[in-house]
Amino acid sequence: MHIKTDSNRYYVYIVTDRKRSIFQPGATGDLEYRLARLRDVTNSGTRDDAACTLLIYWEQFDDAMQAVARSEEIAKWSRKRTEALIETSNPTWKSLNEEVCNI
Repeated sequence: MHIKTDSNRYYVYIVTDRKRSIFQPGATGDLEYRLARLRDVTNSGTRDDAACTLLIYWEQFDDAMQAVARSEEIAKWSRKRTEALIETSNPTWKSLNEEVCNI
């Protein structure tokens, strides 16, 4: 599946590091581009084990403000609640990068 954004699609995502110790939620209008930029930052010097580049959850919205509000909501959650959300659609916590945009 390749998610290329058009003007009416926005995404909330959660990325994590290789150890799955950090969750970084965000919102974007172009999920593929955002994941590429996260990868580029990692390649420019961030410690590999601390880089949040593995997509483990995403949702799609038709409205940018809804996507931003949802991202901010998730950012305030406890780790346990965030893990439960991830497990609703990705129970094995596999990286979704390749499925989403062939990264």
